[in-house]
Amino acid sequence: MKLVRLVYYSHASREMSLSDLKSILDTARRNNQAEGICGMLSYEQQYFLQALEGERSAVNELYLDIADDPRHDEITIISYEEITAPIFKQWKMGYAGGSAEFTK
Repeated sequence: MKLVRLVYYSHASREMSLSDLKSILDTARRNNQAEGICGMLSYEQQYFLQALEGERSAVNELYLDIADDPRHDEITIISYEEITAPIFKQWKMGYAGGSAEFTK
């Protein structure tokens, strides 16, 4: 099984409310647990930065879903690499940003 880490940024198509962010994180945490994906998300000043780690096909499929999500514009891959072990394994989807209540 090949593990990869994909890091991307995108511009949000609209300002995200706390409710929007909570929904994104809740869905990501639930789905990532089922798919064996871990990572982190940051949202600040209408930009997302996200790292995804997991089995190559699962990460690729998730990225394609994200790229099709109308909440993202101008999505750009910063890094895509094979890894030996995930660095975010403790987080199904960690959060770093202006809303500290989502950091669990």
